[in-house]
Amino acid sequence: MAAPKGNTYWKSRKDISDDGKKLSIDELIEKTQEYFQHVEDNPLMKVEIVICKGVPKQVKAPKMRPFTLTGLYAYLGITNRTWSNWKGDVRYSNILVRIENIIYVQQFEGAAVGFFNPVIISRKLSLTDKKDVTSGGKPISTKGEVILPNGKSLDDYI
Repeated sequence: MAAPKGNTYWKSRKDISDDGKKLSIDELIEKTQEYFQHVEDNPLMKVEIVICKGVPKQVKAPKMRPFTLTGLYAYLGITNRTWSNWKGDVRYSNILVRIENIIYVQQFEGAAVGFFNPVIISRKLSLTDKKDVTSGGKPISTKGEVILPNGKSLDDYI
């Protein structure tokens, strides 16, 4: 989904350090809580048509905005590479995993109750239903063997 025209997401970016120094754990927690509050305080607005006394009207309806790691990165003014590097630091890894878990739970629960599109969130959270739609019920080779539509192995022809 593209950002709506006229959005001001770029204004929510927080300049953290000019020299690329790592945030302290306390600063990271504080800025992450600010991001969560920002998301809750700024719901997405969906224009809906309602009929009132037989007359259609456009009404803006607030829609819950999901927490996202990408949104948090933008808010913090960092990249996913920076986040990944921080996760390699033992001092930061636990808090970063806790933040990721909070985001996961908010997205999952939001989708479960219909606040978010469950298809999009299930893909984002890698909650896919694995189904075999190619082999017609025949065993799927995991050894790199190529089975042709006639059921023979490519190795039979080489």
